[in-house]
Amino acid sequence: MEEWVLRPPDSNNSTALDDILPCADAAATSEALRRSKEVNHQLVATLNDVLANVSNANAFPPGSGPPLNYNQSGPPVPLLCSPYRADLSDRPCAAGEVPAAFAPQAWRGHVCQVAGAPGPETCATPGRLTPSMYAQALAVANASAGLVGYGPVLADCGAAEPAHKEDARRTARSRRSARRRDPWLFCKKKTCVHAYSS
Repeated sequence: MEEWVLRPPDSNNSTALDDILPCADAAATSEALRRSKEVNHQLVATLNDVLANVSNANAFPPGSGPPLNYNQSGPPVPLLCSPYRADLSDRPCAAGEVPAAFAPQAWRGHVCQVAGAPGPETCATPGRLTPSMYAQALAVANASAGLVGYGPVLADCGAAEPAHKEDARRTARSRRSARRRDPWLFCKKKTCVHAYSS
């Protein structure tokens, strides 16, 4: 372990631990992180397209019914904040957008009650989202939050960064512990010295 901590694996060296821990190369983890941002951007853009052009729409062609016209009414549903621009750079929420963490509360007040007849859901009370639309919108918000929160963590795991950091902490703890147990002798790098001289 100590060898792995002192000499993290790269293309020039390897240790026995490299054969045990599955680590991806930097290019693969970078590509995975880029793809998670791309998927996130596309999910939010698709949801916002439906919210803006269907749920928040007021004018429909005569005779149009579900899925475009389901008797939606009331104040517009706030759009979901996209954490990334089209070029996948970070972006702040725009005015009127709701962050994924607050989407359930922000959208709950826009859910209508539906008529009891079987078939496509139609609002029987004011609201812009049917219960099934609300559930689908929440699924997108949760996926977006998950990709933002766990994408970088998974990329780090693929690069074995957490394992390196934890092993470095353990190695430092074991050295301190050895010094406390035997203050007269401490060995490092195959050379034993008096603890007070190091």
